[in-house]
Amino acid sequence: MTVRVVSLVPSVTETLLAWGVEPVAVTRFCEQPGYPTVGGTKNPDIDAIVALAPDLVVVDQEENRLVDADAVQLGTAFRRTRLGRARLEVRFDVAGCLRTPAGGSSRQVIVVVDGKRVRSRLISARETARLMGLDESYKLPKNYNEAYHLTGDGVAVHVVRHLAEQLFEPLVGGDEAAQAAA
Repeated sequence: MTVRVVSLVPSVTETLLAWGVEPVAVTRFCEQPGYPTVGGTKNPDIDAIVALAPDLVVVDQEENRLVDADAVQLGTAFRRTRLGRARLEVRFDVAGCLRTPAGGSSRQVIVVVDGKRVRSRLISARETARLMGLDESYKLPKNYNEAYHLTGDGVAVHVVRHLAEQLFEPLVGGDEAAQAAA
């Protein structure tokens, strides 16, 4: 799985690159040419960062302003039907799930809270593919519903692998279970 990282800390950008992690954007103070920039360490372009749909934005309490780190909250909204009434449930954690367009939660909406400004939009098919661990090169169907069906109500293989390695295999016998599974 490719993790989409935006680094707002020049020293961390160097470390990420040393680890083989290619950021999708950096600050203008990062000394590595060829990467898109999203403003400076003290004045990042929040809209540009959100548009990149990163999995992780790296900030540092000494390098960046707390107000910038807290400026944008990304959440998801799910249409739920309870007791015969449709409701919109907004979550700012990872408790939500992807559902097919015909599923009980219908289509998911991205909610961006930027200070007093609140915006929302449908999650894109590519964003759902990223959440499910599909590589950027994976060809999605051109039709939104078909692409969304592909990723909705699915199993994220990288998450299952992590749970198996970190939780289930140690519970059922550690190394012996891991070797038997391989």
